Amino acid sequence: MVRFLLFSCVILCLDFQAYAQAAAITREVFTKYDPNFDSMSMDEASLDVTDYIHEHFSDLSQSMNTILIGARIAQEIRETIQERTQLTCSGGIAPNRMLAKICSDFNKPNGQKYLLNTLEEIQ
Repeated sequence: MVRFLLFSCVILCLDFQAYAQAAAITREVFTKYDPNFDSMSMDEASLDVTDYIHEHFSDLSQSMNTILIGARIAQEIRETIQERTQLTCSGGIAPNRMLAKICSDFNKPNGQKYLLNTLEEIQ
């Protein structure tokens, strides 16, 4: 089961007001998927999308991997952030926060990586 999506958005401008405004928009997007997301800084957050998956994907086959659903959600979040802020961000999809953080670093600055919840994949 997917537990965490971790996003790291790189904001390059040196205008703190613009940075704060983009961070607020990004947080607004995150809230749709996890109202209790953890914000590690203005440009990094961890989301647990388990409840969102149960609410919005209950009609899908039980055999559909929740990590793959998480990847679809991450793509949607990244696209929404780019539409609303004109900024890119990366996402990591994994069974726990630490692994999601590692995954989010793989395909920067505008990509995502998911990690299946198997011993083989995690190693």
